[in-house]
Amino acid sequence: MSNMEPFLSKSQKIIVSCILEKDKKILLVRKNKLFDNLKSFGFGYFDIPHFLVDFGEDPEFVIRKRLAEYFDYEAVSADIVAVKQNLSNENSAQVFEIVYKVKGDDFPDKEEKCDLFFFAGKEDLASYVFLQRCKDINSYLDR
Repeated sequence: MSNMEPFLSKSQKIIVSCILEKDKKILLVRKNKLFDNLKSFGFGYFDIPHFLVDFGEDPEFVIRKRLAEYFDYEAVSADIVAVKQNLSNENSAQVFEIVYKVKGDDFPDKEEKCDLFFFAGKEDLASYVFLQRCKDINSYLDR
């Protein structure tokens, strides 16, 4: 084994997530179903929208672009409310998450598809989202 092999097996990822509210409800999407190419834990559960940032991309641009692509939603503002990092995959990947609170015009009148996305009240989050993630989302809402 060369001296470089331990470094080659390590990676970093940047993920951008967003809190998007409509009528005091939060947009949730089904993990791995609509657009999650992160191969993340929790297949089938819901979460706030999140996207992988490719090397050289601006995180805020990614949020705005993806919301426009998937939901025809134009974000007027995107403010960072949290930055988190954790190690995953047996400490072989360091994942940074930048969480934005996004505001814009009214969300387009798209038909909510319960198997893909919908808006949930703050009091209902625990029914759809993992407990720790639910706590995180509630803390983001308070900022």
